[in-house]
Amino acid sequence: MMLMLRKLLPVHLLLSIALAQPTFTEHVISTSANGAWSVFSADVDGDGDMDVLSSSDQDDKIAWYQNDGSGNFTPHTITTSADVARSVFAADVDSDGDIDVLSASQNDNTVAWYENDGNENFTEHTITTTANGAVSIFAIDVDSDGDMDVLSGSEYDNTVAWYENDGNENFTINVINDAATGLNTVYAADMDGDGDIDALSAQWVGNKVSWYE
Repeated sequence: MMLMLRKLLPVHLLLSIALAQPTFTEHVISTSANGAWSVFSADVDGDGDMDVLSSSDQDDKIAWYQNDGSGNFTPHTITTSADVARSVFAADVDSDGDIDVLSASQNDNTVAWYENDGNENFTEHTITTTANGAVSIFAIDVDSDGDMDVLSGSEYDNTVAWYENDGNENFTINVINDAATGLNTVYAADMDGDGDIDALSAQWVGNKVSWYE
């Protein structure tokens, strides 16, 4: 009896694992994001469900898609002037309780944020126009002073940088690495568990993934 149970147990475990595997069904949000490049999700309108943001590099568009709570999405354009829009992100940049939007655009070397007035009307603010070939954007409180800072990756000048928010949405650039050749993506997290924020990057040149303590 024990021998039979031992034989049956692995089969039971395999069946349990197989039955527990999730399946995914595609739901198209948009087919008009011309050259769609980046996607992000946040509760943009503060109604308790997740909305979607996109950047598209052929129409220079940053857009958000309003979720009605049933998975139906209405498109809203934030800007069509992000020249070759490569990356989109969302965070409460000005600490006023609503979600703002950020972008990195490659041809105009621009890192920007779009201030949400609380009614999903967005005003553009430029953080920098010197991120040469900006391709990636991220926001987090890098210096732990209670406000939202910004990180960018720019391909043409090989630079990982962060922009210190003074609490009034004035940003000072700080270069983390200016030799990240073939830079694609930046990210930030506490990698070593010491309580502060570290930066990460991915580079297609050299097939390199790095973190910066």
